[in-house]
Formats: sequence, structure tokens, C-alpha cells
Amino acid sequence: FEKVVSQQITPELLTPHIKIDAVVKLAQITPQFNTRLKQFAPTGPENMRPVFVSENVFITNNSRKIGQDKTHLRLEVFEENNPQLKFNCIGFGLGDVMDEIAEGVPIRIVYNIEENHWNGTTTLQLNLKDVKVCFA
Repeated sequence: FEKVVSQQITPELLTPHIKIDAVVKLAQITPQFNTRLKQFAPTGPENMRPVFVSENVFITNNSRKIGQDKTHLRLEVFEENNPQLKFNCIGFGLGDVMDEIAEGVPIRIVYNIEENHWNGTTTLQLNLKDVKVCFA
């Protein structure tokens, strides 16, 4: 089996791909938008949660690696034209990305939108799937 696979597999097949459902500006992510997303439930293998991408977003100085082994990522992001609107992001297993990004450098984030229930408060947070520096 391994011999046949190694003869037929291409480098493109070894590169993970994320299917993007829509490009979204952070200002479009509202409680009403999230209410509409919840109407797609239940989600699972035959009905995956929507995946969004936002480009040219920036991190704040509240961004850092987290977890005991620092393998996870907590970002606070905003768009240049709307710096007062910030979103918290969580990226499980994406801690190394923090070494590649910096304040003032635009990034592209790929994520699901989810509700974060903590300390009696519910906020929208972005569950990161990928983060890349934007190149002109």
C-alpha cells in the first residue's frame, strides 16, 4: 500500500488546504450575524461550520502565546479603518505563528466564529485555523 501511495502522491496532495466560505470584514461580525450562523446548526461532517477569512488585520500588544507549553495563540485583532473594534482570537496549536507576526504588520486570518462564555459574559471570538503575513 505504501509503495503504491508513494508512487502516486504529489506534493500538492501533501499540502493541507482550508476551504474558505467567505471573505469577511471584522465590522460584519455582529451578534445578528452570529444568530444567522447558528441557524445552520447542527454542524458536523455533512454540514461543516463556515470558515471565513479576513485580510489586512493587525494585532495589538495583547497578543501572545498561551498554554503551559506555549503552543497555543491568543490574538487581539482589528482593522486599520476601525481600530476601536477588536476581536479576541484563539489558535490551538498555532503558537509558533507568534514568531512570524508583529504589531503594525498586516496579517490574514482564517477562522470560525464562536461564542465564548466566560465569567457570566458571552462574547464573539474567532477560532483561528490559519494565520499568515499579508504580502503586497
